[in-house]
Amino acid sequence: MCFSAQASFIGAGIIGAIGIASVIKAKKPLRLLAVTPFLFAIQQALEGMVWLTLDSGDTSSFHKVGIYGFVIFAYIVWPLWVPFVLYKTEESKERKKFLGINIVIGCFVALISALSLIFLGQKIELEGHHIHYTFALDPLSYIPNSFLLFIQYLIFYLYLLPTVGSFFISSLRYARILGVVLIVSWLVSAVVYSLAFASVWCFFGAFGSIIIYYMVKAS
Repeated sequence: MCFSAQASFIGAGIIGAIGIASVIKAKKPLRLLAVTPFLFAIQQALEGMVWLTLDSGDTSSFHKVGIYGFVIFAYIVWPLWVPFVLYKTEESKERKKFLGINIVIGCFVALISALSLIFLGQKIELEGHHIHYTFALDPLSYIPNSFLLFIQYLIFYLYLLPTVGSFFISSLRYARILGVVLIVSWLVSAVVYSLAFASVWCFFGAFGSIIIYYMVKAS
């Protein structure tokens, strides 16, 4: 969570409890969806590790596990997981086609993100009471900055299709409500907390797990 280690670990505990309730309520086709809050809980616990090491000045492997674990969830896991899980739960063949397209887009976003992490690394900067995740190295000198900027914005907006757009495609009850929550929180995070965007939006997304519980319960 984007405020402190204590808030991150408390949030992880609450979201984990929602995950338990979701799994208990889930029918077989929705079990993957019901597991989603657990993944959010792990991500929030990883950011708790980042806060702990940040507060103590620790830059050991424990610190790196927290950083890379968090951003792997943010940049790679979610654009793959969300459309895949909703694809598996969808009964409409027409909707499955569009969710399949979102899986392909998610794979592209995850691939570019993974390559960026491999070649540029990741570090953090403290911005007020929030964590700003940024690349550790400058972009490769032989690639024009204009092209890199284009790719950055392309991935930033393409990311929305698998992670948010998939909820508007899904026929599950309450899916569109979660989609609206995610897009509104995305706008708030991008405008108000632009430097700490990843941390803040993942916080909002994590508490969207409450809606996932009702999606599972209602189906």
